[in-house]
Amino acid sequence: MQNSLNIHQLDLKQKKKKNSFKVSQKEKFSSMSHLFGAILAILGMSILIFKSNGNIVNIIIALIYGLSTFFLFISSAIYHAQKKEENEESFWRKMDHIAIFIMIAGTYTPICFLFLEGAWRWSILLLQWILVISGIILKLLVLNTPRWVTITIYLVQGWVAIIPIYQLTQVMPLVSIILLFTGGLSYTIGAIIYKMKKPNPIPGKFGFHEIFHIWILLGAIFHYIPLYIAFSS
Repeated sequence: MQNSLNIHQLDLKQKKKKNSFKVSQKEKFSSMSHLFGAILAILGMSILIFKSNGNIVNIIIALIYGLSTFFLFISSAIYHAQKKEENEESFWRKMDHIAIFIMIAGTYTPICFLFLEGAWRWSILLLQWILVISGIILKLLVLNTPRWVTITIYLVQGWVAIIPIYQLTQVMPLVSIILLFTGGLSYTIGAIIYKMKKPNPIPGKFGFHEIFHIWILLGAIFHYIPLYIAFSS
């Protein structure tokens, strides 16, 4: 009798352990799409490091960009892989949101070092990382931060490039400027979809959040190409 009870308890523990690693059907696309993004981030970073030809500054900014982008996608992939319920206050949900602040600043870092000089470079970098710290503090200390607050910080971070637009147009190829702003537009469309929760074509399978993930992935790809062009020149 005791042996049967022990076996039953062991079976329950094994099933529970197995289910804890099972990705729900609803979250599968969100998790897999950003796992794909994480793989692309490592691949893209490796290419930029190779293109640096031993230049220490370029290697460092490639690492900052690549690791911040990887952190965003892997945090998102893990969060959605183990997500049990909507808006749960889990560690990986916080990392998922914090990673967005870091990734935006991480993308601006190589842009500032490659295309801006002097006060413009350091003021934009300082602004970006102040916003990152503010966003992280907000996420860690304020429970249930309103969606519009974090989205506003994301958008301000993302469109900081408008401030030194004249300086950028003097040194960046036209195609790179177009791609830079196309990436920003992709992130903005994603943020609007995330805020409005629309369109939501197939709720529970392929809804607004999955569409949001696609726009984020596209934005990251659009922003990578100008860096590849710069590192290759």
